[in-house]
Amino acid sequence: MMQVNMHEAKTNLSSLVAKGESFIIAKAGKPITTQHTLLTGTLPMIHKDPFDRILVAQSIAEGISLITSDEIITKYPAPVILIRK
Repeated sequence: MMQVNMHEAKTNLSSLVAKGESFIIAKAGKPITTQHTLLTGTLPMIHKDPFDRILVAQSIAEGISLITSDEIITKYPAPVILIRK
């Protein structure tokens, strides 16, 4: 099964789905799981970008820090490291 990174999935999702082949979306080589997607649905709609909410859910579920320059992400109860631009 093909594995694509988050950026590729975010920018090419329509064409990836149109191919009709299964694929795994991964962040830093770590696949997005059913647990991550279900947890995403329980998060408040603080951030409008669904991919960012998936990253937050993955961070919470796996106990890994999410490094971001997006201050909105820090409003979630996730381990976040904010990088100033």
